[in-house]
Amino acid sequence: MLLSKHSYLSRHGIKYTSSPIICINNHNSNCHILCINKRNYAIDTPPEDLQKNVPALQENIDMKNLTLQSSTGRSSVSGVRATVFGASSALGRHIVNQLGRMGSQVILPYRGDGTEVRDHKLMGDLGQIVPLPYQIRDKRSVERVIQDSNVVINAINRRRESRNFSMHDTHVNATHMIARTAAELGVDRFIQVSTANASPDSPSRQFSTKYHGEQVAKAFYPEATIIRPGQMCGNFDW
Repeated sequence: MLLSKHSYLSRHGIKYTSSPIICINNHNSNCHILCINKRNYAIDTPPEDLQKNVPALQENIDMKNLTLQSSTGRSSVSGVRATVFGASSALGRHIVNQLGRMGSQVILPYRGDGTEVRDHKLMGDLGQIVPLPYQIRDKRSVERVIQDSNVVINAINRRRESRNFSMHDTHVNATHMIARTAAELGVDRFIQVSTANASPDSPSRQFSTKYHGEQVAKAFYPEATIIRPGQMCGNFDW
């Protein structure tokens, strides 16, 4: 069953407020008054027991040193088991390839028939790149793709809305589901890929919801790594 925006907000403790903004457009002596509702989203402080599941950043020094020392290629073992959401995107392909080059095991959650991530298997050693089907609104399937991972990377992005997924669903609700599930399972590191123009006051729904997605990630992972890339272009950037 697909959850509406307000149903998801009420079930998962995300506050939603709307304040009207009156805009006056005076063009050709014709005065037009437009009333625009400005959406504000805020998440309640998550339970402290969830934050206690996440190790402090200083406790991951050994794992990071092991990763930096692993330079023997795709057949090496870096000790990193990463779940990459949004792996089929232009940026996601490069993330998976870099993880595969250092000998990491990478879990690729995908929707549909998996065609978009099928060629990712060549980016790592045999059995190291594992595509798994999931549904972002199904908590059990999200737990299945995150369990046993020590790094979660959320690179999900959407530039336009669809009938099933709005900007808020993609950038806020999805981040909430992934970050909360990762905290419950005790994942060490959480990396959130945002955008350089993320701002709570942005007139763009993409940029404003990206900012609120950052706040959701930091609510569960105060030491989360937030990446704000600029404009990217290259292969597979459709």
